[in-house]
This record gives sequence, C-alpha cells and structure tokens, in this order.
Amino acid sequence: MNSCLSHKNRPFFADAARACDSPRPLPSLPDKPRDDRAPAAIRPSGVAGLSVPPPFPLPDSGRMPAQHLWKGVPMSIRLPRILCLCALLVSLAAPAPAQTLAPGARRDLAVLATAYPGLMTAIEVNAAGQAVVILADGTRLPYDDGRSKSPEERLNAPDIKDMLAQPYPLGPVTAEPALGFSPGRCRVEPFFLALYGHDKAAVTANCRPVSFLGQTMAFNTRFGAADAFGRAEKSLARLVAADPSLRRYLLPASGGVVWRVIAGTHRLSVHSFAAAVDVSPKGNPYWRNLPRGTNLLPTRQAFPAAAVAAFEAEGFIWGGKWSEFDLMHFEYRPELVLLARLGRGENLPLADIGGLLRVAR
Repeated sequence: MNSCLSHKNRPFFADAARACDSPRPLPSLPDKPRDDRAPAAIRPSGVAGLSVPPPFPLPDSGRMPAQHLWKGVPMSIRLPRILCLCALLVSLAAPAPAQTLAPGARRDLAVLATAYPGLMTAIEVNAAGQAVVILADGTRLPYDDGRSKSPEERLNAPDIKDMLAQPYPLGPVTAEPALGFSPGRCRVEPFFLALYGHDKAAVTANCRPVSFLGQTMAFNTRFGAADAFGRAEKSLARLVAADPSLRRYLLPASGGVVWRVIAGTHRLSVHSFAAAVDVSPKGNPYWRNLPRGTNLLPTRQAFPAAAVAAFEAEGFIWGGKWSEFDLMHFEYRPELVLLARLGRGENLPLADIGGLLRVAR
C-alpha cells in the first residue's frame, strides 16, 4: 500500500499502475518549463522534481486542474487504473464485517440489552466468536472467560455466561431445588457497579423514595428499578387489602442503600445498590441460620405464591427458590425473568444488538 500511495520523485498514478495489474508503461510526459521565480518546494507545475502535478492540492499551491492528471494517457490505460484505485480506497474505508456470535451468546446479550437499554455500548467479537461486552462507563467484560469453574468459583468470579446460566423457575414451588441451584446468586460485580453506581454516594444519588405497604424506602431509579418496585407494591397492596393475613409475610420490610458484603463472603450484596428488599426478616428464614440439608419445602410453599407472582411480574426474583434459600429476599433482575419467560415458550421481542457488534482488534 505504501508504494501505491507514494509520490516522491515519480507520478502518483505511475505507482498505482505498477501496484495494480498493467505491464504497459505509461507514456512519458514532457517536462514543463522551470519557473525559477517560485520556491523550489512548490512550483506552478506541482512539486519540485515532478513532471506532472500531484493528485491533490498542496498547502498554498491552489487546486490542480483535473484534466492535467491524465493528459496524454489513453483511455484504455486510464480506466483499469482508475477502477483499481477506487477499489483500493473502498477496501480501506469499509468496516470489516463483525464475527458471528454463538446463538446462546446472542440471545443472552440481546436479553441484557432489552432489560437494561443503553447499558451496553459495544460488543467486540474476535475471529473465534468470543465476545467482550463494553458498558457505558467503559467497563469491559468477557461474555465467556473460557475457564472451568467450581460452584464456589462461579459465585466469586463469574462471567456473564455464568451469571445467566441457571434458569430462574417462574411460578409456584413444587420441589426442593437441587444443591447449588440458586439462579441469580452469581453476579458479575462490575456489571452491577456500572448499572447502579460505583460507590454508596453514587448509588444514593440515583435513588428516590418509594412507598411499600405504608413504609417508605429508597430504591434505585436507574434502568426502571424503582418504577418496577412501585408497580409491584401496588399489586401487593391490592392482595393485602383482599387478604390482610398476608401482611405478616411482607412486613416489616427493609430496603434502601445498605452498602455491605454478603455474610461470609467478599461479594457486595444487591442491597448495596438499593435494588432489593427483604420482607418480614424475622418470619422468613435464611439458609445460614438453619442446619445444612434442612427440608424447607413446606416453608417455601407456605409463602404466599400470589405475592411472589406480583414481584416476578415486575422483573423481581425470589430468594426462596434458591438452594441456599433466602425467603425474605426479592431483587430486581429483569434479565432472569425475561430469560425464564423465553424458556417457557413466550414469543417476546428482544433488542436488536446487531448495531453493537464490532470486530475485536
């Protein structure tokens, strides 16, 4: 390409001809009379040492008449070389096509783009189809880091694929979940930091007060979380009005910005981001407070299914469906609810991520 673009000591189109395909030499062009009054670097005829003007104007030299470029060159020689140069310029300017994402990756990333519009600004895909997601704050996250992980490693260092791998079960609880089946507990922490705020002050600034069955608590406004919580509360209020006995399962409730790690871990709780609520903490057990292997099915099933459904309808998941149960806990995870609805055959529109795809450099 350098030889094709160089114009030092020889005409521009002569180099293009040699780099392309024609073995025929260009006809020699007569030298123009030297103008000794002009500076050596710039003369009326173009660049010093050239017998023809360059194909573009130089600073302070004025525009070169287009007819000078090919003066004396037969059309049979001009046309192939012009086409060759056009093809070269088009190939340099055109973006390379994006690599293909695997169907599972495309679905997962389309679900994230649907649940959190605008959070992802690009998806870089390499020749092997491996994707890196770029978020609005500049965070870069691999969709699949390619590492084989134990269940504990998936909790402590998940990638996006791990975070979405376990399907959340919508509807009533019918059986004890398998050991380690806790959809939603694998969270990519940098993803949530970009989603809701990088520290307590940033999260607090993103919150607004929301009423919850007579209480008021702060909830994060970003990506529709507070609005979804408000809609869930209205559904719950109707249920409680119809059956006041439900209040004991739901109140008192605790939420707001509680910047802390999960007990026994180094991972931030979703309560840090004001995107979760704990209902009736004293009446709804947590797995660390009971012996391992406790059959909790009757307790899970005793929790009002209508209340769970009211939360799930607005994009919340319930910790009562986890192997490591947390019956008081609801958190806003619209991507998991969306995946669950797709998994049971619902025909739902997803965001088009084609415009986000880029070739990894």
